[in-house]
Amino acid sequence: MPDSKVEIENPEMDLSPYNVVLLGFPKWTFSCPPLNSFVRKLRNVTGPKFCLFMTSGGFDEHRFLRAVGHKLTKMGCNVVEYLMVRRKQIQREMYSVSVDLFAKRVEEHLH
Repeated sequence: MPDSKVEIENPEMDLSPYNVVLLGFPKWTFSCPPLNSFVRKLRNVTGPKFCLFMTSGGFDEHRFLRAVGHKLTKMGCNVVEYLMVRRKQIQREMYSVSVDLFAKRVEEHLH
């Protein structure tokens, strides 16, 4: 699915008024076209802290999440937190602890 197009409303976003941005997205096979489209339209990204959370069900999830974080960092984003939730964790209802810990870390960045 690389380079596939997805119709999604995606206005340019000025993030300068925000202290923290939570950016959640799925990992599709090799990319995530809606995420790529969204990221291209971000503006004034150097102020807020970014907390990324990703759902996935396939393979190579860690590399993909690190690559998204690296791409955002190169744009000037301050990526401070990561969370990955796999399909197996959801199916087995084994995700709540990691989500709770992520939420607490995000909350710390709000203060």
